[in-house]
Amino acid sequence: PVAISDFCSKAVMDLQAVHKSLHWLFKAVCIQVVGGFAASEDVGYEGLFTTALDEFHHRCQDIQQPLPAWASGDFIIPSLGQFEMGGQHFVGFMDAFGKLHRFELKDKQVCATYRMMRTGFYNESLKAGTIGRGFLFHETDPPRDCPFGQAVCRVQNAMGPNDNTFVNTMRIGKHGVSLTDSPVGLEFDPKTLDIIGNYQWEDSLTSRKVPYTSSAHPLQHPATGELVDFVGIQNVLTGDATMRLYELKAETPKSRRSLVDIPDGIPPYMHSFGLTSRHVVLPHMPVKFDFTSVLLTGEMTKAFQEISITKTSPDNAFHVMSLAGDGQKFIRTLPASDRLYYTHTVNTYENESGIVIDLSTAPTNPFQRNLTLAFMMDKAARDGDKGARMVVRRFLLPFDGGDIAPVAHSELLSDPLMSTDFLTINPRSAGKKHCFFWSVQWFTDHSSMASMAVMKHELCGQSAERSSLSWSRKNWYPSEPTLLPSPEAGAPEDAGILVFTALDGAKRQTFLILLDAATMEVLSEAGPFPPIGFTTHGEFYAADASGSDSGAVEIPSLSDVVREVAETSGRGSAAAVAAAAAAAASAAAA
Repeated sequence: PVAISDFCSKAVMDLQAVHKSLHWLFKAVCIQVVGGFAASEDVGYEGLFTTALDEFHHRCQDIQQPLPAWASGDFIIPSLGQFEMGGQHFVGFMDAFGKLHRFELKDKQVCATYRMMRTGFYNESLKAGTIGRGFLFHETDPPRDCPFGQAVCRVQNAMGPNDNTFVNTMRIGKHGVSLTDSPVGLEFDPKTLDIIGNYQWEDSLTSRKVPYTSSAHPLQHPATGELVDFVGIQNVLTGDATMRLYELKAETPKSRRSLVDIPDGIPPYMHSFGLTSRHVVLPHMPVKFDFTSVLLTGEMTKAFQEISITKTSPDNAFHVMSLAGDGQKFIRTLPASDRLYYTHTVNTYENESGIVIDLSTAPTNPFQRNLTLAFMMDKAARDGDKGARMVVRRFLLPFDGGDIAPVAHSELLSDPLMSTDFLTINPRSAGKKHCFFWSVQWFTDHSSMASMAVMKHELCGQSAERSSLSWSRKNWYPSEPTLLPSPEAGAPEDAGILVFTALDGAKRQTFLILLDAATMEVLSEAGPFPPIGFTTHGEFYAADASGSDSGAVEIPSLSDVVREVAETSGRGSAAAVAAAAAAAASAAAA
Protein backbone atom coordinates (compact mmCIF):
# COMPACT_ATOMS: atom_id res chain seq x y z
CA PRO A 1 0.00 0.00 0.00
CA VAL A 2 2.82 2.43 0.78
CA ALA A 3 4.39 1.83 -2.63
CA ILE A 4 1.07 2.33 -4.40
CA SER A 5 0.44 5.52 -2.41
CA ASP A 6 3.87 6.85 -3.42
CA PHE A 7 3.09 6.00 -7.02
CA CYS A 8 -0.24 7.85 -6.80
CA SER A 9 1.40 10.94 -5.33
CA LYS A 10 4.09 11.04 -8.04
CA ALA A 11 1.53 10.54 -10.78
CA VAL A 12 -0.54 13.37 -9.34
CA MET A 13 2.41 15.75 -9.45
CA ASP A 14 3.05 14.82 -13.10
CA LEU A 15 -0.60 15.29 -14.05
CA GLN A 16 -0.85 18.64 -12.27
CA ALA A 17 1.28 20.26 -14.95
CA VAL A 18 -1.08 18.93 -17.64
CA HIS A 19 -4.47 19.68 -16.16
CA LYS A 20 -5.45 21.81 -13.14
CA SER A 21 -8.22 19.53 -11.87
CA LEU A 22 -7.69 16.12 -13.51
CA HIS A 23 -4.84 15.25 -11.12
CA TRP A 24 -7.13 15.28 -8.08
CA LEU A 25 -9.63 13.04 -9.86
CA PHE A 26 -6.88 10.58 -10.71
CA LYS A 27 -5.59 10.59 -7.16
CA ALA A 28 -9.07 9.91 -5.78
CA VAL A 29 -9.40 6.86 -8.03
CA CYS A 30 -5.85 5.72 -7.34
CA ILE A 31 -6.31 5.94 -3.59
CA GLN A 32 -9.36 3.69 -3.77
CA VAL A 33 -6.97 0.99 -4.96
CA VAL A 34 -4.68 1.69 -2.01
CA GLY A 35 -7.65 1.67 0.33
CA GLY A 36 -8.51 -1.80 -0.81
CA PHE A 37 -5.14 -3.03 0.47
CA ALA A 38 -4.88 -1.00 3.67
CA ALA A 39 -7.48 -1.31 6.42
CA SER A 40 -6.61 0.69 9.51
CA GLU A 41 -7.75 -0.69 12.82
CA ASP A 42 -7.43 2.66 14.63
CA VAL A 43 -6.09 0.93 17.72
CA GLY A 44 -6.70 3.03 20.84
CA TYR A 45 -8.30 5.95 19.03
CA GLU A 46 -11.16 5.79 21.52
CA GLY A 47 -8.61 6.82 24.17
CA LEU A 48 -9.00 10.40 22.94
CA PHE A 49 -12.62 10.27 24.13
CA THR A 50 -12.19 8.30 27.35
CA THR A 51 -12.11 9.78 30.86
CA ALA A 52 -8.53 10.41 32.09
CA LEU A 53 -8.56 11.57 35.71
CA ASP A 54 -4.83 11.35 36.50
CA GLU A 55 -3.61 14.43 38.37
CA PHE A 56 -0.10 15.11 39.60
CA HIS A 57 2.46 17.88 39.93
CA HIS A 58 5.96 18.06 38.47
CA ARG A 59 6.47 14.47 37.30
CA CYS A 60 9.78 14.57 35.44
CA GLN A 61 11.34 12.56 32.61
CA ASP A 62 14.83 12.85 31.13
CA ILE A 63 15.11 13.49 27.39
CA GLN A 64 17.74 12.41 24.91
CA GLN A 65 19.18 15.80 23.89
CA PRO A 66 19.60 18.94 26.03
CA LEU A 67 17.33 21.81 25.03
CA PRO A 68 18.81 25.18 24.08
CA ALA A 69 18.18 27.94 26.64
CA TRP A 70 15.70 29.65 24.32
CA ALA A 71 13.49 26.53 24.37
CA SER A 72 13.09 26.63 28.16
CA GLY A 73 9.57 27.34 29.32
CA ASP A 74 6.08 25.90 29.72
CA PHE A 75 4.02 24.16 27.06
CA ILE A 76 0.38 24.30 28.22
CA ILE A 77 -2.35 22.38 26.43
CA PRO A 78 -6.01 21.79 27.41
CA SER A 79 -7.91 18.56 26.80
CA LEU A 80 -11.17 16.74 27.40
CA GLY A 81 -10.78 15.20 30.86
CA GLN A 82 -14.00 13.58 32.06
CA PHE A 83 -17.01 12.37 30.07
CA GLU A 84 -19.42 11.27 32.79
CA MET A 85 -20.47 11.84 36.39
CA GLY A 86 -22.94 10.11 38.68
CA GLY A 87 -24.37 7.78 36.05
CA GLN A 88 -24.88 10.53 33.46
CA HIS A 89 -22.78 10.76 30.33
CA PHE A 90 -22.04 13.68 28.06
CA VAL A 91 -23.40 13.12 24.56
CA GLY A 92 -21.41 15.89 22.86
CA PHE A 93 -17.69 15.34 23.33
CA MET A 94 -16.93 19.07 23.55
CA ASP A 95 -19.24 19.25 26.59
CA ALA A 96 -16.82 17.13 28.64
CA PHE A 97 -15.17 18.58 31.74
CA GLY A 98 -11.95 20.33 30.77
CA LYS A 99 -8.42 19.56 31.92
CA LEU A 100 -5.11 21.44 31.75
CA HIS A 101 -1.61 20.05 31.24
CA ARG A 102 1.71 21.81 31.65
CA PHE A 103 5.03 20.48 30.38
CA GLU A 104 8.01 22.39 31.74
CA LEU A 105 10.93 22.21 29.30
CA LYS A 106 14.42 22.80 30.71
CA ASP A 107 17.82 21.48 29.74
CA LYS A 108 17.58 17.65 29.63
CA GLN A 109 14.27 17.27 31.43
CA VAL A 110 10.55 17.58 30.84
CA CYS A 111 8.33 17.86 33.94
CA ALA A 112 4.57 17.37 33.61
CA THR A 113 1.64 18.67 35.67
CA TYR A 114 -1.94 17.47 35.04
CA ARG A 115 -4.95 19.16 36.62
CA MET A 116 -8.70 18.85 36.17
CA MET A 117 -10.21 22.32 35.81
CA ARG A 118 -12.09 23.09 39.05
CA THR A 119 -14.55 25.39 37.30
CA GLY A 120 -17.88 26.44 38.73
CA PHE A 121 -19.53 23.87 36.45
CA TYR A 122 -17.21 21.09 37.65
CA ASN A 123 -17.49 22.03 41.33
CA GLU A 124 -21.29 22.24 41.24
CA SER A 125 -21.41 18.87 39.46
CA LEU A 126 -19.15 17.29 42.08
CA LYS A 127 -21.32 18.68 44.86
CA ALA A 128 -24.51 17.35 43.23
CA GLY A 129 -22.90 14.02 42.32
CA THR A 130 -24.15 14.39 38.75
CA ILE A 131 -23.68 16.66 35.74
CA GLY A 132 -24.76 20.12 36.82
CA ARG A 133 -26.65 23.00 35.27
CA GLY A 134 -25.36 24.91 32.28
CA PHE A 135 -25.83 24.95 28.54
CA LEU A 136 -24.48 21.98 26.60
CA PHE A 137 -24.16 21.20 22.93
CA HIS A 138 -26.26 18.08 23.54
CA GLU A 139 -28.33 17.03 26.55
CA THR A 140 -26.78 14.27 28.67
CA ASP A 141 -27.67 10.58 28.58
CA PRO A 142 -29.82 10.00 30.56
CA PRO A 143 -31.11 13.60 30.55
CA ARG A 144 -30.55 15.73 33.62
CA ASP A 145 -33.46 15.82 36.04
CA CYS A 146 -35.96 18.52 35.12
CA PRO A 147 -38.93 18.29 37.56
CA PHE A 148 -40.45 21.70 36.73
CA GLY A 149 -40.40 21.41 32.94
CA GLN A 150 -37.95 22.21 30.17
CA ALA A 151 -38.65 25.95 30.18
CA VAL A 152 -37.57 26.23 33.81
CA CYS A 153 -34.50 24.10 33.20
CA ARG A 154 -33.40 26.31 30.32
CA VAL A 155 -33.55 29.35 32.57
CA GLN A 156 -31.57 27.44 35.20
CA ASN A 157 -29.01 26.50 32.55
CA ALA A 158 -28.65 30.16 31.59
CA MET A 159 -28.07 31.02 35.25
CA GLY A 160 -25.56 28.17 35.71
CA PRO A 161 -21.79 28.77 35.84
CA ASN A 162 -21.26 28.13 32.09
CA ASP A 163 -17.52 28.39 32.59
CA ASN A 164 -16.18 25.11 31.13
CA THR A 165 -13.75 27.11 28.99
CA PHE A 166 -10.77 25.07 27.78
CA VAL A 167 -10.26 25.77 24.08
CA ASN A 168 -7.08 27.84 24.37
CA THR A 169 -4.90 29.72 26.86
CA MET A 170 -3.10 33.05 26.88
CA ARG A 171 -0.61 34.68 29.23
CA ILE A 172 -1.07 38.36 30.10
CA GLY A 173 1.80 39.43 32.30
CA LYS A 174 1.80 36.82 35.06
CA HIS A 175 -1.86 35.94 34.58
CA GLY A 176 -2.91 32.72 32.87
CA VAL A 177 -6.32 32.84 31.16
CA SER A 178 -8.27 29.93 29.69
CA LEU A 179 -10.38 30.93 26.70
CA THR A 180 -13.25 29.90 24.50
CA ASP A 181 -15.34 31.94 22.04
CA SER A 182 -16.96 33.73 24.94
CA PRO A 183 -16.45 37.17 26.47
CA VAL A 184 -15.85 35.38 29.79
CA GLY A 185 -12.42 33.83 30.45
CA LEU A 186 -11.10 31.87 33.43
CA GLU A 187 -7.93 32.79 35.28
CA PHE A 188 -5.64 29.94 36.30
CA ASP A 189 -2.34 29.72 38.13
CA PRO A 190 0.30 29.18 35.41
CA LYS A 191 2.32 26.82 37.62
CA THR A 192 -0.20 24.76 39.62
CA LEU A 193 -2.95 25.05 36.94
CA ASP A 194 -5.47 25.71 39.76
CA ILE A 195 -8.52 27.69 38.63
CA ILE A 196 -8.70 31.10 40.32
CA GLY A 197 -12.03 32.34 38.95
CA ASN A 198 -13.50 34.46 36.19
CA TYR A 199 -10.87 36.79 34.77
CA GLN A 200 -11.92 40.18 36.10
CA TRP A 201 -11.49 43.03 33.63
CA GLU A 202 -10.93 46.47 35.12
CA ASP A 203 -12.04 48.56 32.17
CA SER A 204 -15.21 49.89 30.55
CA LEU A 205 -14.80 48.23 27.14
CA THR A 206 -18.25 46.61 27.30
CA SER A 207 -19.82 48.88 29.91
CA ARG A 208 -23.58 49.14 29.40
CA LYS A 209 -23.21 46.75 26.44
CA VAL A 210 -24.21 43.13 25.94
CA PRO A 211 -21.15 41.11 24.83
CA TYR A 212 -22.15 37.84 23.19
CA THR A 213 -18.95 36.43 21.69
CA SER A 214 -15.20 36.73 21.41
CA SER A 215 -12.40 34.67 19.85
CA ALA A 216 -10.39 31.92 21.51
CA HIS A 217 -7.51 32.91 19.22
CA PRO A 218 -6.05 36.32 20.16
CA LEU A 219 -3.24 37.41 17.87
CA GLN A 220 -0.04 39.36 18.40
CA HIS A 221 0.11 42.63 16.53
CA PRO A 222 2.90 42.18 13.95
CA ALA A 223 4.45 45.58 14.76
CA THR A 224 3.84 46.10 18.49
CA GLY A 225 3.70 42.51 19.73
CA GLU A 226 0.65 43.32 21.85
CA LEU A 227 -2.21 40.82 22.08
CA VAL A 228 -5.23 41.73 19.97
CA ASP A 229 -8.71 40.21 20.13
CA PHE A 230 -12.33 41.23 19.60
CA VAL A 231 -15.56 41.11 21.54
CA GLY A 232 -18.93 40.93 19.79
CA ILE A 233 -21.58 43.35 21.06
CA GLN A 234 -25.24 43.01 20.12
CA ASN A 235 -27.85 45.76 20.15
CA VAL A 236 -30.78 44.19 22.04
CA LEU A 237 -33.27 46.49 20.30
CA THR A 238 -32.20 46.17 16.66
CA GLY A 239 -30.39 42.83 16.83
CA ASP A 240 -27.40 44.30 14.96
CA ALA A 241 -23.88 43.44 16.06
CA THR A 242 -20.60 45.33 16.32
CA MET A 243 -17.16 43.74 16.63
CA ARG A 244 -14.98 45.78 18.99
CA LEU A 245 -11.29 45.15 18.43
CA TYR A 246 -9.02 45.72 21.43
CA GLU A 247 -5.42 45.28 22.53
CA LEU A 248 -3.84 44.05 25.76
CA LYS A 249 -0.54 45.12 27.28
CA ALA A 250 1.44 43.07 29.78
CA GLU A 251 1.88 46.20 31.92
CA THR A 252 -1.91 46.62 32.27
CA PRO A 253 -3.14 43.01 32.05
CA LYS A 254 -6.71 43.73 33.12
CA SER A 255 -7.34 46.80 31.02
CA ARG A 256 -8.35 46.43 27.37
CA ARG A 257 -7.82 49.37 25.02
CA SER A 258 -10.35 49.76 22.22
CA LEU A 259 -8.77 49.91 18.76
CA VAL A 260 -11.68 50.04 16.32
CA ASP A 261 -15.37 49.12 16.02
CA ILE A 262 -16.54 47.13 13.00
CA PRO A 263 -20.31 47.24 12.32
CA ASP A 264 -21.47 43.79 11.28
CA GLY A 265 -25.26 43.65 10.96
CA ILE A 266 -26.42 40.06 11.58
CA PRO A 267 -24.48 38.74 14.62
CA PRO A 268 -21.72 36.64 13.03
CA TYR A 269 -19.90 33.70 14.58
CA MET A 270 -16.14 33.77 14.05
CA HIS A 271 -13.77 31.37 15.78
CA SER A 272 -10.64 33.16 14.54
CA PHE A 273 -9.65 36.19 12.48
CA GLY A 274 -6.77 37.79 10.59
CA LEU A 275 -4.46 40.67 11.50
CA THR A 276 -1.78 42.67 9.68
CA SER A 277 0.03 45.74 10.95
CA ARG A 278 -2.55 47.93 9.16
CA HIS A 279 -5.79 45.93 8.96
CA VAL A 280 -8.02 43.49 10.76
CA VAL A 281 -9.75 40.83 8.63
CA LEU A 282 -13.00 39.27 9.85
CA PRO A 283 -14.03 36.23 7.78
CA HIS A 284 -17.83 36.02 7.83
CA MET A 285 -19.20 32.53 7.58
CA PRO A 286 -22.83 32.44 6.38
CA VAL A 287 -23.65 31.57 10.00
CA LYS A 288 -25.19 33.76 12.68
CA PHE A 289 -25.07 33.34 16.43
CA ASP A 290 -28.73 32.93 17.48
CA PHE A 291 -29.20 32.58 21.21
CA THR A 292 -32.98 32.58 20.90
CA SER A 293 -32.78 29.15 19.28
CA VAL A 294 -30.74 27.93 22.26
CA LEU A 295 -33.46 29.09 24.65
CA LEU A 296 -36.12 27.36 22.56
CA THR A 297 -34.27 24.06 22.11
CA GLY A 298 -31.89 23.91 25.05
CA GLU A 299 -28.88 22.91 22.88
CA MET A 300 -25.88 25.10 22.02
CA THR A 301 -25.59 23.49 18.58
CA LYS A 302 -28.68 25.48 17.61
CA ALA A 303 -26.82 28.75 18.23
CA PHE A 304 -25.01 28.40 14.89
CA GLN A 305 -27.76 29.15 12.38
CA GLU A 306 -27.29 29.03 8.62
CA ILE A 307 -27.92 32.27 6.73
CA SER A 308 -29.81 31.76 3.49
CA ILE A 309 -27.72 33.07 0.60
CA THR A 310 -28.68 32.99 -3.06
CA LYS A 311 -26.27 35.64 -4.36
CA THR A 312 -23.09 37.41 -3.29
CA SER A 313 -23.57 38.81 0.19
CA PRO A 314 -21.63 40.52 3.01
CA ASP A 315 -22.66 37.50 5.10
CA ASN A 316 -20.36 35.28 3.01
CA ALA A 317 -17.34 37.52 2.75
CA PHE A 318 -14.24 39.03 4.31
CA HIS A 319 -14.76 42.28 6.22
CA VAL A 320 -11.58 44.39 6.32
CA MET A 321 -11.16 47.43 8.58
CA SER A 322 -8.26 49.84 8.81
CA LEU A 323 -6.52 50.03 12.20
CA ALA A 324 -5.66 53.69 11.64
CA GLY A 325 -8.97 54.85 13.14
CA ASP A 326 -10.03 56.49 9.88
CA GLY A 327 -13.13 54.32 9.45
CA GLN A 328 -11.91 52.86 6.16
CA LYS A 329 -13.59 49.50 5.56
CA PHE A 330 -14.08 47.25 2.57
CA ILE A 331 -15.77 43.89 1.96
CA ARG A 332 -14.55 41.16 -0.39
CA THR A 333 -17.24 38.63 -1.28
CA LEU A 334 -17.35 35.01 -2.41
CA PRO A 335 -19.96 33.49 -4.73
CA ALA A 336 -23.04 32.05 -3.06
CA SER A 337 -21.91 28.62 -4.25
CA ASP A 338 -18.60 28.98 -2.37
CA ARG A 339 -19.67 29.21 1.26
CA LEU A 340 -16.97 30.45 3.62
CA TYR A 341 -16.98 27.74 6.28
CA TYR A 342 -13.75 27.81 8.26
CA THR A 343 -12.19 27.21 11.66
CA HIS A 344 -8.65 28.56 11.98
CA THR A 345 -6.41 31.20 10.45
CA VAL A 346 -2.92 30.23 9.34
CA ASN A 347 -1.64 33.77 8.73
CA THR A 348 -2.56 37.10 7.17
CA TYR A 349 -0.24 39.50 5.37
CA GLU A 350 -0.25 42.28 2.77
CA ASN A 351 1.37 42.63 -0.62
CA GLU A 352 1.17 45.34 -3.26
CA SER A 353 -2.21 44.25 -4.60
CA GLY A 354 -4.09 43.30 -1.46
CA ILE A 355 -4.33 41.19 1.66
CA VAL A 356 -3.53 37.47 1.67
CA ILE A 357 -5.26 35.28 4.25
CA ASP A 358 -4.87 31.51 4.63
CA LEU A 359 -7.68 29.59 6.37
CA SER A 360 -8.58 25.99 7.16
CA THR A 361 -11.93 25.63 5.40
CA ALA A 362 -14.67 23.02 5.36
CA PRO A 363 -17.31 21.87 2.84
CA THR A 364 -20.06 22.25 5.48
CA ASN A 365 -20.57 24.23 8.67
CA PRO A 366 -17.89 22.73 10.97
CA PHE A 367 -19.79 23.78 14.10
CA GLN A 368 -22.90 21.82 13.13
CA ARG A 369 -21.16 18.56 12.29
CA ASN A 370 -21.92 15.47 14.31
CA LEU A 371 -19.78 16.18 17.38
CA THR A 372 -21.15 13.38 19.53
CA LEU A 373 -19.12 10.77 21.35
CA ALA A 374 -21.09 7.97 19.69
CA PHE A 375 -20.16 9.32 16.27
CA MET A 376 -16.45 9.64 17.10
CA MET A 377 -16.41 6.09 18.47
CA ASP A 378 -18.00 4.69 15.29
CA LYS A 379 -15.23 4.09 12.76
CA ALA A 380 -17.52 3.66 9.76
CA ALA A 381 -19.44 6.83 10.58
CA ARG A 382 -16.42 9.07 11.20
CA ASP A 383 -14.53 7.74 8.17
CA GLY A 384 -17.54 8.46 5.98
CA ASP A 385 -18.09 12.01 7.25
CA LYS A 386 -18.09 14.20 4.13
CA GLY A 387 -17.73 17.36 6.18
CA ALA A 388 -14.68 16.16 8.08
CA ARG A 389 -12.09 16.89 5.40
CA MET A 390 -10.74 20.37 6.03
CA VAL A 391 -8.51 22.02 3.45
CA VAL A 392 -6.29 25.08 3.70
CA ARG A 393 -7.15 27.76 1.17
CA ARG A 394 -5.44 31.04 0.34
CA PHE A 395 -7.57 34.07 -0.49
CA LEU A 396 -6.40 37.34 -2.05
CA LEU A 397 -8.48 40.35 -0.98
CA PRO A 398 -7.67 43.17 -3.45
CA PHE A 399 -7.22 46.74 -2.24
CA ASP A 400 -8.78 48.01 -5.48
CA GLY A 401 -12.50 47.60 -6.09
CA GLY A 402 -14.20 50.03 -3.77
CA ASP A 403 -16.34 49.23 -0.76
CA ILE A 404 -17.60 45.86 -2.03
CA ALA A 405 -15.87 43.65 -4.60
CA PRO A 406 -15.19 39.97 -5.20
CA VAL A 407 -12.26 38.05 -3.76
CA ALA A 408 -9.59 38.27 -6.45
CA HIS A 409 -8.16 34.79 -6.16
CA SER A 410 -8.29 31.61 -4.09
CA GLU A 411 -5.85 28.73 -4.07
CA LEU A 412 -5.75 25.27 -2.49
CA LEU A 413 -2.76 24.77 -0.16
CA SER A 414 -3.38 21.25 1.17
CA ASP A 415 -4.40 17.83 -0.08
CA PRO A 416 -8.23 17.67 -0.30
CA LEU A 417 -8.19 13.92 0.27
CA MET A 418 -6.78 14.52 3.74
CA SER A 419 -8.08 16.81 6.48
CA THR A 420 -5.80 19.67 7.53
CA ASP A 421 -6.32 21.76 10.66
CA PHE A 422 -4.73 22.71 14.01
CA LEU A 423 -2.23 24.94 12.26
CA THR A 424 0.88 26.82 13.31
CA ILE A 425 3.53 29.04 11.75
CA ASN A 426 6.77 30.58 12.93
CA PRO A 427 5.39 33.33 15.21
CA ARG A 428 8.03 35.70 13.83
CA SER A 429 6.31 35.39 10.43
CA ALA A 430 2.92 36.56 11.74
CA GLY A 431 1.64 39.37 9.54
CA LYS A 432 4.38 38.73 6.97
CA LYS A 433 4.67 36.49 3.95
CA HIS A 434 5.36 32.97 5.21
CA CYS A 435 6.80 30.01 3.35
CA PHE A 436 5.88 27.25 5.81
CA PHE A 437 3.13 26.10 8.09
CA TRP A 438 2.72 22.98 10.21
CA SER A 439 -0.52 21.15 10.92
CA VAL A 440 -2.27 18.04 12.12
CA GLN A 441 -3.43 15.76 9.31
CA TRP A 442 -6.27 13.26 9.45
CA PHE A 443 -7.06 10.74 6.68
CA THR A 444 -3.37 10.52 5.78
CA ASP A 445 -4.12 7.14 4.19
CA HIS A 446 -7.07 8.83 2.45
CA SER A 447 -9.58 6.49 4.05
CA SER A 448 -9.33 6.54 7.85
CA MET A 449 -9.87 9.68 9.96
CA ALA A 450 -7.66 8.21 12.69
CA SER A 451 -4.73 7.89 10.28
CA MET A 452 -2.98 10.97 11.70
CA ALA A 453 0.28 12.86 11.27
CA VAL A 454 1.97 16.16 12.00
CA MET A 455 2.93 17.68 8.66
CA LYS A 456 5.19 20.46 7.44
CA HIS A 457 3.85 22.34 4.39
CA GLU A 458 6.09 24.32 2.07
CA LEU A 459 4.37 27.18 0.22
CA CYS A 460 7.03 29.15 -1.67
CA GLY A 461 7.86 28.28 -5.25
CA GLN A 462 5.61 26.78 -7.89
CA SER A 463 2.83 24.44 -6.77
CA ALA A 464 4.40 21.45 -8.50
CA GLU A 465 7.65 22.07 -6.64
CA ARG A 466 6.13 22.30 -3.16
CA SER A 467 7.03 19.52 -0.81
CA SER A 468 5.89 18.28 2.57
CA LEU A 469 7.47 16.31 5.39
CA SER A 470 5.64 14.59 8.21
CA TRP A 471 5.90 12.75 11.50
CA SER A 472 3.63 9.79 12.19
CA ARG A 473 3.51 6.44 13.95
CA LYS A 474 0.94 3.72 13.47
CA ASN A 475 -1.91 4.12 15.96
CA TRP A 476 -0.40 7.26 17.51
CA TYR A 477 -2.62 10.35 17.73
CA PRO A 478 -0.83 13.74 17.90
CA SER A 479 -2.00 17.10 19.21
CA GLU A 480 -1.68 20.47 17.53
CA PRO A 481 2.02 21.32 17.05
CA THR A 482 3.58 24.53 18.38
CA LEU A 483 6.77 26.02 16.93
CA LEU A 484 9.54 27.33 19.18
CA PRO A 485 11.50 29.47 16.70
CA SER A 486 15.27 29.77 16.72
CA PRO A 487 16.28 33.27 17.92
CA GLU A 488 19.58 33.26 16.04
CA ALA A 489 20.13 36.16 13.68
CA GLY A 490 19.40 35.18 10.10
CA ALA A 491 17.88 31.84 11.10
CA PRO A 492 15.69 30.29 8.37
CA GLU A 493 11.94 30.49 8.84
CA ASP A 494 11.70 26.77 9.54
CA ALA A 495 14.55 26.72 12.08
CA GLY A 496 13.31 25.75 15.51
CA ILE A 497 11.70 23.03 17.59
CA LEU A 498 8.22 21.65 17.05
CA VAL A 499 6.49 20.47 20.24
CA PHE A 500 3.29 18.45 20.65
CA THR A 501 1.81 15.58 22.64
CA ALA A 502 0.95 12.21 21.11
CA LEU A 503 -1.19 9.39 22.47
CA ASP A 504 0.16 5.89 21.88
CA GLY A 505 -3.19 4.21 21.26
CA ALA A 506 -1.99 0.64 21.77
CA LYS A 507 -0.41 1.32 25.18
CA ARG A 508 -2.70 4.22 26.18
CA GLN A 509 0.26 6.40 27.13
CA THR A 510 1.08 9.98 26.18
CA PHE A 511 4.49 11.30 25.13
CA LEU A 512 5.79 14.81 24.56
CA ILE A 513 7.46 14.90 21.14
CA LEU A 514 10.17 17.40 20.14
CA LEU A 515 11.01 17.60 16.43
CA ASP A 516 13.47 19.53 14.33
CA ALA A 517 10.96 21.82 12.59
CA ALA A 518 13.02 21.86 9.38
CA THR A 519 13.61 18.15 8.91
CA MET A 520 10.68 16.79 11.02
CA GLU A 521 13.14 14.36 12.64
CA VAL A 522 12.78 13.52 16.32
CA LEU A 523 15.15 15.42 18.60
CA SER A 524 13.79 14.03 21.87
CA GLU A 525 10.68 12.55 23.38
CA ALA A 526 9.55 12.48 27.00
CA GLY A 527 7.37 9.79 28.48
CA PRO A 528 5.47 7.74 29.02
CA PHE A 529 3.00 9.94 30.91
CA PRO A 530 -0.60 8.99 31.75
CA PRO A 531 -2.95 9.36 28.76
CA ILE A 532 -4.25 12.73 27.63
CA GLY A 533 -7.59 12.82 25.81
CA PHE A 534 -8.60 14.90 22.81
CA THR A 535 -6.61 18.14 22.97
CA THR A 536 -7.45 21.62 21.75
CA HIS A 537 -4.77 24.32 21.33
CA GLY A 538 -1.31 24.29 22.90
CA GLU A 539 0.73 27.40 23.70
CA PHE A 540 4.37 27.84 24.70
CA TYR A 541 5.36 30.39 27.33
CA ALA A 542 9.08 31.17 27.52
CA ALA A 543 10.75 30.74 30.90
CA ASP A 544 11.17 34.47 31.46
CA ALA A 545 7.37 34.85 31.25
CA SER A 546 6.70 32.18 33.87
CA GLY A 547 5.50 32.74 37.40
CA SER A 548 2.32 33.27 39.32
CA ASP A 549 1.39 35.90 41.84
CA SER A 550 -2.00 34.61 42.88
CA GLY A 551 -3.58 31.55 44.42
CA ALA A 552 -6.74 29.58 43.88
CA VAL A 553 -9.95 30.98 45.33
CA GLU A 554 -13.60 30.02 45.25
CA ILE A 555 -15.22 30.20 41.81
CA PRO A 556 -17.88 32.95 41.52
CA SER A 557 -21.09 32.04 39.68
CA LEU A 558 -21.86 33.69 36.35
CA SER A 559 -25.33 34.37 37.71
CA ASP A 560 -23.72 37.41 39.38
CA VAL A 561 -22.55 38.55 35.95
CA VAL A 562 -26.05 38.03 34.56
CA ARG A 563 -27.60 40.20 37.23
CA GLU A 564 -24.99 42.93 36.78
CA VAL A 565 -25.51 43.07 33.01
CA ALA A 566 -29.28 43.12 33.48
CA GLU A 567 -29.05 46.00 35.93
CA THR A 568 -26.73 48.11 33.80
CA SER A 569 -28.68 47.39 30.60
CA GLY A 570 -32.01 48.50 32.00
CA ARG A 571 -33.37 47.30 35.31
CA GLY A 572 -36.33 45.00 35.01
CA SER A 573 -36.77 45.11 31.25
CA ALA A 574 -37.45 41.79 29.54
CA ALA A 575 -34.94 42.61 26.81
CA ALA A 576 -32.23 43.25 29.38
CA VAL A 577 -32.87 39.98 31.20
CA ALA A 578 -32.79 38.02 27.92
CA ALA A 579 -29.62 39.81 26.86
CA ALA A 580 -27.99 39.10 30.20
CA ALA A 581 -28.87 35.42 29.90
CA ALA A 582 -27.35 35.41 26.41
CA ALA A 583 -24.14 36.95 27.75
CA ALA A 584 -23.81 34.23 30.37
CA ALA A 585 -24.81 31.36 28.12
CA SER A 586 -22.36 32.33 25.39
CA ALA A 587 -19.65 31.13 27.76
CA ALA A 588 -20.80 27.60 26.97
CA ALA A 589 -20.05 27.99 23.25
CA ALA A 590 -16.97 26.18 21.96
